[in-house]
Amino acid sequence: MTNLLNNNSNVKNDIEVINKLNATLVNEKKKNNRKSKSTSNVAAVSQATQTSKDVDEEFWDDLDKQEGVAPPITDTENDKNQVDSIPSDTPSTVDDAKSKKTDSKPEDNQEEKKDKSSIDFKYITRKKADGTTYMADYRKDGDKVYKWTGEFWKFQEPNYLKKEINTWILVNFPSEYFARNLNSVYAMFTSAIKPFTTLKVEGIIIPTKIHWLKIDEKTGEITAIMPQKWQPIKYQVDIIIHHEGSYVVPANPIKDSLFENFLNTSLPRKSDPEAPYCEQVKQTLGNAKGQPSKQDLLSEYSGVSLTSVVKTQKILMNIGKGGDGKGVYQAIMTPIHGNVVPIDFADMDKYNAHLLDATLIVASEVGKGKYNSEFLKAAVSGDLVEVRAIYGEKKQGIITGKFLLSANNYPRIDDFSDGLFRRLMIIEWDNQFDDESRDVDLVKKIIKSELKLVLDWCLMGLQRVINNKWKFSEVEDSKRALNNLKSTSDKVRMFVEDMEMTFDGDKKQITIKEEIFKAYNKWANDNCFEEMNTTAFWTRLGNIFPKLKEDPNLKKHSKRAVYLTGPKFKSTIPNFGN
Repeated sequence: MTNLLNNNSNVKNDIEVINKLNATLVNEKKKNNRKSKSTSNVAAVSQATQTSKDVDEEFWDDLDKQEGVAPPITDTENDKNQVDSIPSDTPSTVDDAKSKKTDSKPEDNQEEKKDKSSIDFKYITRKKADGTTYMADYRKDGDKVYKWTGEFWKFQEPNYLKKEINTWILVNFPSEYFARNLNSVYAMFTSAIKPFTTLKVEGIIIPTKIHWLKIDEKTGEITAIMPQKWQPIKYQVDIIIHHEGSYVVPANPIKDSLFENFLNTSLPRKSDPEAPYCEQVKQTLGNAKGQPSKQDLLSEYSGVSLTSVVKTQKILMNIGKGGDGKGVYQAIMTPIHGNVVPIDFADMDKYNAHLLDATLIVASEVGKGKYNSEFLKAAVSGDLVEVRAIYGEKKQGIITGKFLLSANNYPRIDDFSDGLFRRLMIIEWDNQFDDESRDVDLVKKIIKSELKLVLDWCLMGLQRVINNKWKFSEVEDSKRALNNLKSTSDKVRMFVEDMEMTFDGDKKQITIKEEIFKAYNKWANDNCFEEMNTTAFWTRLGNIFPKLKEDPNLKKHSKRAVYLTGPKFKSTIPNFGN
């Protein structure tokens, strides 16, 4: 009986020893797993940090060599290892427990060597057939993602990127097909994309298909070149240039074309109808021999609009009653530009971040509403402007797209400074066409068969501007239209013209300012115009006659005065010159 009790006691002691040993083994395995997990996580975090910092080609070349990096261990795999570490039955002796501890299977070693890297890491390090990574074909500008197509950087919609990721997970890792993985991969992918090294295009580039056209900024010579991936070109002109090398624009690229007929009927090269007949003939012949016309000015602006050059600092405004061809011109120009952005002229300074990528900014109806003239002047001049997306933060950028405005009548202008008017060029479309004489399919016909001719017509105008030291041709019709806009917009200017006022350069004719202001208000009442306060009046008059600011303290009979004179002006003001 005593022996039996002793044996039972020994068995209990052995069981306690075995349980303690098992607990020690489990704890040791947990520690090893935690250590392995921590090491793997640190490696994964380090890898992700390096990936997000530098994802250019050199980094990915180095990364491609890192195939032996230990993959991270997931929480699920850790739990499985912990469960497997617990013995399935209680060993009868301590030696059996030791034998389980030291027993290792080849299958277990092979399992440990399997690729356990995260699905995010696998997507980012994907390779193409040529051995390069897919990531090398992506760049960022702010929060926008672009992909290199082989010919330009194309904007990628977020939903499109997520759709690609969704398909990749479904095809390659169906067991990982969860929304959390889609969002995780997208977040890691977009954060790892390298930004453009520069947002400024070097040189004058027109990104046509197959080959780009590069224009010499000083000579205007054109060369067809292969697309350059390092250039941040984000659009493409839908015209194919087949051959590399020198590109020569024909002398008259649109001769006998539908587009030429359209221009000749909408903007005919004509003479002044008020001139004598013989003079009209001379003017018509002169236009035919190369004197600048509205067609020439339109060609020049169309060519400059294809570039990102902002040194011309001009806006083109087409004015016509409707059914006059200006809408046809705008429709033809649209496919030649990569990114045409329509705007509400009155709200162009609101939620306007999309203007930064625009190549042509069009306002189809410039009405009489108010607008931000300061923003417009800064944008046209190539100055930094503040823009903002609808759901984004404010940021600064340079708008290189050209402004093309259309109006049925002269718009309302509240900025009477020379800063706005000197940036405006106006082309009046005088000829209207009724439904019977109008070809409703003209735009489709020209775009389908003559778009290359239109491009050459634009390039011809661009070369003319370059050869004229980046200045547009002076067209009398355009200058007269601009003066009409100034007069109709500014009643003070109209008063000056009616009174035939001039600045006395000899500074002999002195007129009291109070008398001039009274004469304006009388003129305004006689013509049913609103009266104006003295500050606004003299501000506008100072814009018309900048030299008035040279003598701010000039006085006559102890009253402030200016050097202004004019034949009608003298008869309007009592005691003029006394």
